[in-house]
Parts: sequence; structure tokens; C-alpha cells
Amino acid sequence: MKFSFVRLGLSCLLVCGMADASSRDTPLRPVRVQDITTIEGVRDNSLIGYGMVVGLNNSGDRQQTLFPAQTLVNILRKMGVQLSGSLTSMQVRNIAAVFVTATLPPFSTPGTRIDVDVSSVGDAKSLEGGVLLLSPLYGPDGQTYATAQGSVVLGGYTAGTRTNSVQVNHPTSGRVLGGGLVERDTSVDLAKLRQLALLLRNYDFATSQKVAEAINGRFGQNWARAADGRRIEILLPDTSRENVARVLGQIEE
Repeated sequence: MKFSFVRLGLSCLLVCGMADASSRDTPLRPVRVQDITTIEGVRDNSLIGYGMVVGLNNSGDRQQTLFPAQTLVNILRKMGVQLSGSLTSMQVRNIAAVFVTATLPPFSTPGTRIDVDVSSVGDAKSLEGGVLLLSPLYGPDGQTYATAQGSVVLGGYTAGTRTNSVQVNHPTSGRVLGGGLVERDTSVDLAKLRQLALLLRNYDFATSQKVAEAINGRFGQNWARAADGRRIEILLPDTSRENVARVLGQIEE
């Protein structure tokens, strides 16, 4: 029994020693600044809008959901079609009211294509085969930044009858690939920036200090300083403001 304990202890020491030696022999992999930081002010922006999907196969909003019918009446009025009668008398089963959402990437210029997501608001059964009509997309400030239109692609489906049916994922939400068109310029003018800041993806004082030291070692001792555990401030000299994009590219590498 004593021999077994001694042999077990020697085995543990041997394994621990080999692990420690292998960790010392493993070379450190350099990490780019771009992989662990983002540029302050350069970020995505969320957009939202309201629209209508048409062309459904009798799977749209039902008669008791009134706002899709109101939306349809407003669209037809803009096109010169005047309807008479009440909304409750309308029976249109191939339309569905949807919310449209999208993400506006940084440095987006007018004409840039983006993907948009559509989700049913009413009691539609499926958006399969539907087409999203032209819908404005708004930012948090209420301004129109993009428009969306196109065929809806679903990630699910329903099949069968009421007594014998199957459903995969959610057929009431889908995506319009490249259906969003940016209408407003949201790019940041880098030439007007006197001071830049990098933000760490993960809060760490030691890492922010190392990033500042790496930038100062490459450009100069007065370029960067770690403001806190996430923010690294970079003061650009006058000679570098003419080509900020080139400087940022060198810093990210």
C-alpha cells in the first residue's frame, strides 16, 4: 500500500512537471489590436419600421385584426384608389402586417444594400411566398435612414391540415436578403477627429495598458494612454490627421 502511494505521488509530480515545461515552451501568439478592440463612435445602428407583406396563400391576418386592413386602405388611397364601406366588411386573407428591423453598419453610404428581418404583428399563419412592400426604416431619432422591399425568405414552414399538420421553426418571421437600401449617409468624417479612442471588448486594466504601450512603441511615447480598463485614448498629431484611415489601419495591426 505504501509503495502504491509513493508511485502515485511520483506520477503526479512527473505529469505536473511535464505540463509546466510544455507551457513554458509554448510560444505566445501575438494578438492584433483589431481583434480585441473597437473604435469609439464607429458602431452599428438599429433600424425599425412597419410594413405590409402581400401575396400570401390564404395565410395572412384574419378579419378581426383591423390594423392590416387600415394599412391596406391607406396604401390604396395613396395610389388613387378610394374604398367605400367599413373595415369590418373587408375580407382579405393574403396580406399581413409586419415589423421590419435591420442593422445599419458603420460607414454606410446611400445605395448600400443591407438585409432586413420581417416579423408578423397580427395573427397570420405564415409569411411563405410573401413580398414586402416598400417600407421606410427609422432610427432612434425618428429619421428615415433606409427603405426595404423584396421577397421574404423563411427559415420554417407549415404543412398539412388542421387535424394533421406539422410546423418547423417559425413561419411567421423571415428575412429579405439585400432588401434594404440605405438612403442617408451615416459615415463618420475621420479627418475632423483630433482624438481617437479604442474600446476593449472585455474590461481589463492590464490589457488596456498593454495596448497603449504597444501603440506608443510603434508611433511614439505620447500617442496613447489607458484612460481606464476599457478605453485607450489616442491623440493624433497634426501630421497624421490628413490620413486617419491609414493610421487606424496600422494601429489595428
